[in-house]
Amino acid sequence: MKTITLDHIVRNSLLEAQLPLHYYLRFLHFGIRQLEEINYDNPINVKRSALTVTNYKRAILPSDCVDVIEVYLKYGEHVLPMSQDPNLNTTQKFDANGNKIAYDDPTTTTYDTLLVFNSTNPFGYTNDHGEHTGRHYGSIPTQKQSYVLDYANSELVFDNAVDVTEVTITYVSNGVSTSAANVVHPYAQDTIEKYIHYCRFKNSMSALNKVALAKQEYINAKRKLKSRLNAMTYADVLRIMRQGVHGSIKN
Repeated sequence: MKTITLDHIVRNSLLEAQLPLHYYLRFLHFGIRQLEEINYDNPINVKRSALTVTNYKRAILPSDCVDVIEVYLKYGEHVLPMSQDPNLNTTQKFDANGNKIAYDDPTTTTYDTLLVFNSTNPFGYTNDHGEHTGRHYGSIPTQKQSYVLDYANSELVFDNAVDVTEVTITYVSNGVSTSAANVVHPYAQDTIEKYIHYCRFKNSMSALNKVALAKQEYINAKRKLKSRLNAMTYADVLRIMRQGVHGSIKN
């Protein structure tokens, strides 16, 4: 994928402002700060990585992870998303020797069993005549493939029913250093340039109308960046709807 460097953006900003290289360091500072903020609001440094699940049902997050977007379990050549469960216990459990261990779970299952139709069976939901009364309405009644984030220890905590050795995560990486060699997505170039010019006017005692105009141009560029990064097509809507439809028992 084509990328550009922050150095390229800073030099373009200097040329547009008709300023010499004496302003390079100041503009670079503005560019680095804006690159960090853009990445938090509209992630442009997104990575996917495989993590090993320990025997005590945790996975250590990468050192450059800012936030977790999605966690997946492997199913053949596909990855299947897991759900978050805020009720999972993030307190670490230890045995008598001080070793980390998992909490007991009497219903350990693998992910494959949840893909079988009997996972949505109407057991217990029948009338006196043995007829199915439904009630599941397409949802899996005992969804155990879940996780929660342990921010204190930078770990993913899994339900003990997750019987896997590896998971795949998509996460936001900070991806920003204090140098001009930062790699930037081309969509973000205009936003960073507009922010640099806005900061230049704001910090140089410029007229208030000029500062306000530069700020509005920056806000408009940020909106355009968000629309480009999060564009949704008709095909995307159809795909989401089709993925959410599956066999279930209804009355």
